[in-house]
Amino acid sequence: MIKYLPLLIVVTIGFSHCKPSYPQDIKSYRQYLSDPDHGFIKIRKAGPFIFTLKYLPASYLAMSETEYMTHPDFDSLLNYYSPNLHFLFTIAPNPEKAAGDVTYSSIETFDAYDSRQQMLNFRLKDYWSLQTPSGTLNPVLTQYENTHGLTEYRNIHLVFSPSETNITLRDDLPWTITFRDEIWGTGINRWSWED
Repeated sequence: MIKYLPLLIVVTIGFSHCKPSYPQDIKSYRQYLSDPDHGFIKIRKAGPFIFTLKYLPASYLAMSETEYMTHPDFDSLLNYYSPNLHFLFTIAPNPEKAAGDVTYSSIETFDAYDSRQQMLNFRLKDYWSLQTPSGTLNPVLTQYENTHGLTEYRNIHLVFSPSETNITLRDDLPWTITFRDEIWGTGINRWSWED
């Protein structure tokens, strides 16, 4: 038994440094996440819009700051992002039914524009929730990317964190994200992740 101890130590160290079998560079990882066959992205048409919700794993977020998994800071960034769930929601015009900047869709007055900007900049977290078998959470962070008319679509970053509750997120599947859309008037939209 003792003669196999060095081999056991080498194998143990080797396995402890293994990374998940995701792409090893950020460009390949972006392409991987954007392929619907891999299960990270959900796309839905809702009236004149196309809604896209993409789950951003902690390994992707860490790599987006380091560019490669072999970077010395990768593991510490991975630990930093791991307790939370990050999603990127994109709303774009459905080319079959609409065109133009989604921010101005159905806006007819300055008051309506002002109200929408208030919702997008300050009240987004009121419209989103994450349901897990352990309970329901609202996002702790929502960030609206305003491109000031340079694009017709808009991105909204969503972060759900268990830090204030006893809910464990990473392994607590299935997840269901609900968007109660009072901004563009598309009703209640849901996306689910089973595995």
